[in-house]
Formats: sequence, C-alpha cells, structure tokens
Amino acid sequence: MKVKVLICAVLASTLAITGCSDSSSSTGGGGTAGSGGTAGSGGMGGTPVPKGCGDVPDVSGYIVPNAPATATDDCTITLNPTGTNDNAQIIDALVDNDLTNGTLCLGVGTWDMAGTIGITDDPGLTIKGIGASPDDVILEYADEDGNCRGSKGINVGVDNVTIENLWVKNTCENSVEQRDTDGSVFRKVRVSWDDRCDRPSPPASCDASCATTEDCADERLVCDTTFTGQTEGTCIGNMTLNGAYGIYPTDCQNTLVEYSQVQGASDAGIYVGKCTGGSVENNIVYANVAGLEVENCVGVDASNNEAFDNVGGLFALQQDISGDMQSNTDVRLFDNETYCNNHPNFAKPGSAVAGIPVGTGLLSFAGNGVEIFGNQITDNQTLGIGMASNLLNCQVASSDCPPYTDGYDPYVKQNYIHDNVFTNNGTDPLGDFGTLFKILGFGSVGRPNVPNIVWDGYLENPTDVGLCLGEDADAAATVLVIGDICQDPINPSFEEYITCAQDNASTDQTPFLCVP
Repeated sequence: MKVKVLICAVLASTLAITGCSDSSSSTGGGGTAGSGGTAGSGGMGGTPVPKGCGDVPDVSGYIVPNAPATATDDCTITLNPTGTNDNAQIIDALVDNDLTNGTLCLGVGTWDMAGTIGITDDPGLTIKGIGASPDDVILEYADEDGNCRGSKGINVGVDNVTIENLWVKNTCENSVEQRDTDGSVFRKVRVSWDDRCDRPSPPASCDASCATTEDCADERLVCDTTFTGQTEGTCIGNMTLNGAYGIYPTDCQNTLVEYSQVQGASDAGIYVGKCTGGSVENNIVYANVAGLEVENCVGVDASNNEAFDNVGGLFALQQDISGDMQSNTDVRLFDNETYCNNHPNFAKPGSAVAGIPVGTGLLSFAGNGVEIFGNQITDNQTLGIGMASNLLNCQVASSDCPPYTDGYDPYVKQNYIHDNVFTNNGTDPLGDFGTLFKILGFGSVGRPNVPNIVWDGYLENPTDVGLCLGEDADAAATVLVIGDICQDPINPSFEEYITCAQDNASTDQTPFLCVP
C-alpha cells in the first residue's frame, strides 16, 4: 500500500468526489451536485434506505449477519485452553500429527497466546473454534500487562488451509496471514485490537486532560483533539501501535474471505494483495485505517461487505511493486455498504496510508478493468468515490514516479462505475486538500456537495477510456474531472495545481456515457 497514501491524499483533493448530488446514481445523477434526490431515500423501486452515520451498529460482539453454523462433529483433534502458553499445545499438535486434510478444533475459552502459530505443513488443514460464534474462542496475544507477544498471530504457508470461527486479539503484527498459497479460506474470523486504556495495567495517564500528545507522556497514548478541533482533549489508546493487517491473504490464488469481522488495523482490516481469483464477501470492517482493500489482483470480487467508521472504506488499488508486478484487472466491488468512514487517521507516520483523507467512501487507484456497481455510499465527509492515476501520486509526493517496473500501467483505465447509490457524501471535505474542493465550489456551507465521482482525468493517450458511467445520463453518477492537462508538470506547486484545476475541472458527465 505504499503508493496509496499520497495518492489518496491528493485524491482527497483532486478526487474530491463525494456523491451528494443525488440519493442514487440510478435515479438522480445529472444536474448540480448535491441537488438531486432526497438524502437517505435510497432511490426508486423500493431500494432499501442506505445506512448512514445514524446506523452504525453496536460492535461489542460478533455481528456479521447470516453466518453459517460451524460443524463440531468433524474434529480430528480437539484441544482446550489451559490459560498458560496455549500456543505451545497448538504447535505441538501440528508438529506431532499428520493433519493433512484434517481438522484441528479449539475449544471454548480464552487461549493464552505467547507467540505465532506457524502452519507450514498439512495442506488441507482446517483450524477452527467450536463455540457458537467466534466470540467463544479467543486467541489472546496480549500478556497480563496488556502488551502484545510474538509477531504475527496465525501465519500460513501451505495450500488449502481454512481458518474458521475464532477471535484473534491484540497481535503485534498481522493477525491472520496466508502467503503464497492456493485455496486459502478465512471464514467467521474476528480480529480486533483493544484500546490500551481498556487493557490490564493501562498507562497511568489514560483519560487525563491534554492539549497535545506529548502531555500524555506515554507512547501507548495519544491526545484526542485533532479530529474535533478542540483545544483540550483526553489521553486515549494509541491505535497507531496496532498491527498493520487483520486478515491478509497475499501472493495467493483462489482465496475466500467470508463472514469475518475486523477492527483496529493500522493499515487495512482485510487486505487481498497480488492474488489471482477469489472472493471477499459478507464481511464487516470498521475502525481501521483502510477497511477493505483489493490490490494488484486479477479476477477478485468484493461483494456484500459492510465498511463503516474507517478512515476510508473500500479500495481497489494498483501499485508498482519492483520485481513483482501484477495489475489490478477484472476486479469488481459490488453490492457493498460503505458509510460514515470518518475516523481520524491513525496510520503510522510516513506510511502509505497516512495520507488517506478522513472521510473516503471508496477509492480506485490505477488498474485496468475495475467495475464498481450496486454499492451504497453514504455519509463520507470527503469522498464518495475517488479515482486517481499513479502520476498524481508522483506529482504530490515525488515518489512512485517513472521509470516504472516493466508491465506497470500507472493510469486508470476501463473503470466502469454504475448503478451505485450516493447519499450525503462530500459535505465537509477534510485534510490538506479540502481547500481545493472549496475553491472549486464544493463542500462548504451554502454550496453543493462534491460530485459522486472525482477523477484526476489523467490519460496515457487521448483515445483511452478511463471512466464509463453507463449509457443513461439520468442514471449516471455525477462527476468532477480535474483534467488531463494537469498531469504536467510532474512536480507542480500546490498553487499551480489549484490554478490548473480551476481552469480545467469539469462536471460534464457526457464524455463518460459509455459501457466498456
């Protein structure tokens, strides 16, 4: 995700998309952004009312709807927690037994996990909790003082492994990872990190008044003032110290992530990267920096997921990975709900995701052949949908610039965005580029919200098709396109970029009425 940060930061500015113009791209669309449709109406034809900030659910437990029951009668081996170094008995069971195509069952209770569970043998293994829900089988990686132990939680390097029906808490690094595997399955996996003020032996200054983070005098804490703009705040747990990824299949084939729930990742809650084939469906992601991300993949679908209270909700991204390039092609994001993603950004300073603008509903970055449809995108303060090329990132950060890895295409191509519902996005754009949105006449009091889709408009060739909105103008989303001419020079000043945007930005959707 190294490319995405600055991209997104700029995206927030150039891509100032926020679908506010109408309550549904299938019912409103044309006309002045922010004017169409009644907010929350959900469109015509009996479409359900989109969820917004007033619908954020209670997340004190596992809440993924319609999750299938987990079988308890197919266990090859069953273990039960002892409360002391329980990771050792799991490792011993894996080492001492041939569990190829077998099932290792973990009994109800809290498992004391003093280190990583590595699975490097036993293809076809299922490791699962046998409680009624993931909440019943807790793999706790924090010690009695609330500090994490080990590195990753569960780390898999063999094919066809299923991880199911358990809760992984407070890992130091990625929680559940499957790397370079075929047929990886993550089903009913809950991942979370506790606030350090809610853990055993919390820092002494929890809940103390503060003006800056330095007042908290403990690296495990931050001063909560930046998002609200208060002059005095409260010392709370530092989520920046959380692991980067919750569920992390990478370099994979035919992966499945379903009915899982992830909270608190300092990068992405669910990350599917450099994978060919797979499905990410029926998951809930919240209070992460990036909720759910499909990056450098081919033929991956993300559908029926729910993303809320993240910095940004959903992402389809392509970055230039030196020596190991794979495009983001034939990726589909559909029938998802991404709403109220306005969480303060707690990414590690200098990381790629540190630049994601607070209030991003969905972001498409580079890639050739991304389809986004049937999504409900609501109450994201800065962006509804943003599109950006890698050239924009290069302009802003002077990074990820040419020459690119052989085969890497930095431009947005063949993005087909249609039949989404946009409600009340872009009402108050945040971050460094909020200024640009407002200069362009969007997102401030008395002015329309940012249009549904914002695109930098950069093209490799004038005849390239970067964006298609369908063929019906009345059904198409509204757009704000900054302009292809603004990709030169490579390193403009912010003032030069604003001037270019003012002179060239367009909200005319007519050029994009097409089907790829």
